[in-house]
Amino acid sequence: MVKFAFPLAMKGLVVLMLLLCSVALKAATLDDVPDEASLKQRLDQFDSQETLNAQQALDQQALTAAMEAYERLDAIEQQLDELEERARQAPDSLIAVERELAEAENGDDMPSIDELSNLPLAALESEQAEALTQLQQLQSQLAEVNSQFLTAQTLPERAQQSMADTLERMESLRRDAAEREALLGDRQLSALNDARMIQLRLERAVADREVALYQRQLSANGRLRDLALQRRDLLMLQIERHEQRLNLLQNVIDRERRLASEQAIADAAQSNPLIAAGHPVVVRAQQRNQSLSLSLLQAGERDNSLVRDNIDTQRQLEHVRQLQRSLNEQIEAIRGSQLLSRILREQRQSLPNVLPRRDLQDEIADLRLKQFDLVRQRDQLRQAEQLARQRLSDANIEPTPALINTLSRLYQSRRELVDELEEVYGRLLSAAVELQLNQQQLLVTTQALRNTIDEQLFWVANSRPLDVSWLRQLPQNLRIEWQEGEWRAVLPNRWPSLDWQMLSGVPFFAVGLLLVVLRRRIKAHLATLHGQIGRLKSDTQLHTPKAVFLEWEPP
Repeated sequence: MVKFAFPLAMKGLVVLMLLLCSVALKAATLDDVPDEASLKQRLDQFDSQETLNAQQALDQQALTAAMEAYERLDAIEQQLDELEERARQAPDSLIAVERELAEAENGDDMPSIDELSNLPLAALESEQAEALTQLQQLQSQLAEVNSQFLTAQTLPERAQQSMADTLERMESLRRDAAEREALLGDRQLSALNDARMIQLRLERAVADREVALYQRQLSANGRLRDLALQRRDLLMLQIERHEQRLNLLQNVIDRERRLASEQAIADAAQSNPLIAAGHPVVVRAQQRNQSLSLSLLQAGERDNSLVRDNIDTQRQLEHVRQLQRSLNEQIEAIRGSQLLSRILREQRQSLPNVLPRRDLQDEIADLRLKQFDLVRQRDQLRQAEQLARQRLSDANIEPTPALINTLSRLYQSRRELVDELEEVYGRLLSAAVELQLNQQQLLVTTQALRNTIDEQLFWVANSRPLDVSWLRQLPQNLRIEWQEGEWRAVLPNRWPSLDWQMLSGVPFFAVGLLLVVLRRRIKAHLATLHGQIGRLKSDTQLHTPKAVFLEWEPP
């Protein structure tokens, strides 16, 4: 019971101070000060004067501070109203989110491959773009909800510190107001029109409303934290379902594009007798078109993959930035608390494992080369008929109208493919550059945040101090660790089974043991060799190799 006495006494003292402060502030109401309009009128009178004496300058400063206090009061009242509205809606919102989460877990609105296959390709691509946009919105909402949950998690400590600072400021304002009132009483001046007294009363009113705001935040924090947690689970589930839907759409779109390309090639071969007959020049041109069609499909798949990677990288980057923004606030709010150690460890575990990707730089260089080659091909394909005659002349084949017409149509189709491929390569290049920049920024930001967290974990208190209570509980803790410790579950998995491969280390162990046993003799022999070096009768050429061998240590 002794160990609970001090925390209970501190809590009781805080409550008592709040009650006393509330009673003391009954006199510090807004009825004792002029309204904003009156203060603004007095300030305008000071502003209209060209010169002010010392007392008028002090009154002007006090009235300006009083107007700022009115603004802070309005801001606090707005925060209180918003908080009351959120707290009022929290139970219904929590029920709605829990119901939506249960429906999402039990429901299966994923379309089948057959249903998607019946849709036209344009509809599938439109649905894919819409799904990507929804995924980005959901990830942005998840980042915001994570920030709200983190804020709610550290609110009690931050509110306690803020209330302590506000109570201290209130006590200082009370003393200043008492001194000012005594001074005005001695001078037989009215306290209702004194600028300094107005400022002190308004600042006391601001402090009183701040305490009320912190108290309301503490009372509503539990519901808001639960609501943020449920929203986070719902958003994570929705993001997972959208990613599955995107993968399914991508597979169907890739298959439809491939089938459409193969069907177009087959239709072209059937409708053209020269292609069906297998004319060598025409077949080579047709194969080149098929190769470009395949490259176009692969480029489209890679473009979608880079877009997905970009979305994921941006989500991770936003998560790390939020952690970075809230880190200093958490450290200042709950410094010295064991909760800070737990939060920092959770944040370090939530940091993404980012590895530098060297393949992106190579891919960007390859895309630029491919774009250069496509520009050259497009320039050659501008005169399709002239290019057809040149290809036939190079192959020593007599040009005929049918042959030239067939090759011209193939070259026109190739130019369309080149134009489409160049457009896709442009999107690929833009996505690859954006992904590279985002990953570099993510790598730098994550590493800096990880170093900061590790530095803070080095100094933060990870456990309770070693006091008499800790020593008294040590036998019980050791018994619990022996009976239920994690090492009982880890040790069987870590300990290898006995087999003959374990004997492979016996020779090394034996050599090490022999060297330990012979250590004194080796040192004595080394001393003898060192004593014989430099003497004519005892020194030999073998002394140096012997000493080097005896003193050699493996790297």
